[in-house]
Amino acid sequence: MTIRMSQLFVYTQSPPTSLRHFVKFWAERYFYGDEDLYTQNINGPHTAEGLADLFKWKIGNKLFSSSLALVKRSFIDRSAEAEELVRKLAASESREIARRFLDDFKVGGAIWRIFWLHCWDTRFPIYDQHVHRAMMFIKNKGQLEELGKFKNEKKIQLYIECYLPFFKEFEGMDGREIDKALWQFGKSLKDQSLPRLRS
Repeated sequence: MTIRMSQLFVYTQSPPTSLRHFVKFWAERYFYGDEDLYTQNINGPHTAEGLADLFKWKIGNKLFSSSLALVKRSFIDRSAEAEELVRKLAASESREIARRFLDDFKVGGAIWRIFWLHCWDTRFPIYDQHVHRAMMFIKNKGQLEELGKFKNEKKIQLYIECYLPFFKEFEGMDGREIDKALWQFGKSLKDQSLPRLRS
């Protein structure tokens, strides 16, 4: 058997030609289980079952059953309140909406509270350890920073003051594709799921 060079490839360090190129490259490599739970429920209409499925997607099957009571009490049982609040704040500036919404939902941890906001208004991106790591790596010239070292209120502050303006730099692109790209890029920085590149 002869190895054909045309069937082989290597990863080489080359900067993306645009933000769009970066997003396309990393979004194509994205994989997160049970994606149907997200895509079938995110645009509503929001029912208790659909919202539970969204949290199941976010939390993962393994932890969801032990978290369901908290999710139900802190979020799902308050869905009418969330819908009304987003409607009332619709004309406000995005950081003000986020601040007011997240102040009204104080239980459940910062990441779940931010996801709850995303459930009601997808213009607000999802925030987690991987997208935070991606943002900090990009902004700080290759330096890594882990979100887990911060308390909930600091995570909320980082989301509003740092991540929302950072995400806005991708304006004109599909928000879900940006999220996938940043999530996969940030995850790859942590688990080295792509080979490390030499300078």
